[in-house]
Amino acid sequence: MECAEFETEHCTKEKVESYEECTAKKDAGKQECSQWADQGYKKCCGWQPCKFFCDAMVWVSKWVCLGYVWVANWVCVGWTWITHKFCVAWETIKWSACWGAKGFLWLLNGAAFVVSMIFWIPGLGPLARWLWHGLLTVFWGFVGLVDMGLCAIGVCPPKKLRLLAIVMVGERGQAVTTPAAVLPEVTNTIDLYRRLADVEVVPLLGGDKWVVESNTPAPGYLLNVDCGGEGLVKDLGLVGPGFDFQASVNGWDGNFRRLIGYGAPVIAFFVRDVEGSSQGCSFGPLVDYVTVESQPSVADSLPHEIGHACNLIDLPGAGSNLMNPQANHRLPNTTLEKGQVLLVRASRHVTYL
Repeated sequence: MECAEFETEHCTKEKVESYEECTAKKDAGKQECSQWADQGYKKCCGWQPCKFFCDAMVWVSKWVCLGYVWVANWVCVGWTWITHKFCVAWETIKWSACWGAKGFLWLLNGAAFVVSMIFWIPGLGPLARWLWHGLLTVFWGFVGLVDMGLCAIGVCPPKKLRLLAIVMVGERGQAVTTPAAVLPEVTNTIDLYRRLADVEVVPLLGGDKWVVESNTPAPGYLLNVDCGGEGLVKDLGLVGPGFDFQASVNGWDGNFRRLIGYGAPVIAFFVRDVEGSSQGCSFGPLVDYVTVESQPSVADSLPHEIGHACNLIDLPGAGSNLMNPQANHRLPNTTLEKGQVLLVRASRHVTYL
């Protein structure tokens, strides 16, 4: 959540413009009253006492006219003063509410950070995390059954998926790649999910902060990672808690959503190497993170791994399908089947809010 700077310059500008408009109307009104009076005097009869009474009526009418102009000006000035105060008050309320909400969300994320420490205990912690994420996946999938049904008949309103790409930093403070090198994969991911599933990928941290360097140096086992069964076993050890800690620290704004599951961000870690032939890895709904090799990839593994996080499985030999690990995951040829689209949109990572 980004809060705009507190500023009331537009309120002051509107006040000055309104005051100038009030003055202009007052001057124009006075001129009209004077012109009307002059014309009235000229039309009065030239004989007494007719002229006396006619001049008197014109004089009284002129002052009534001027009185109306003055009252209208006071109302105009008063209304301008009131609207200016309301403008300043509204800006104050908006600014205070935004920062109040931001503070409240910070507290929620902080509380979630503390609760998540349970998941950092090697062995039991990751097991508890797997179980919790599994339950959340089933629960939010059940909640989304109506949306799945509507999308199945062609009614697929846009949904959101929050993403944060984290470039890992080694023990000596050397990043495995640069944010600029990662950004094309992020851009490709945005385009793919928008076109294939009506899912708008948005930055977790807001603004244009799609990619950040880890602010905490990582040990070697978080830089060179395994996938498959061996990777799952290591996730139970130090790897899972390590990535979860990195996600909590670098993606603070997503801690509460990760804990409750709804709109949980996908955290993409760009690492030095994914062991084996894979260029990326995901353990599906069991975790909130995916890993991607930092070396430039012809296939662009990021959207494929996010697909795993959003309930999809590998489909080897499925041509240009996003979940074919051998395919080139780039537009315009990449595809998703209708059933895959429904599964992605039912993911706890993909939501309306």
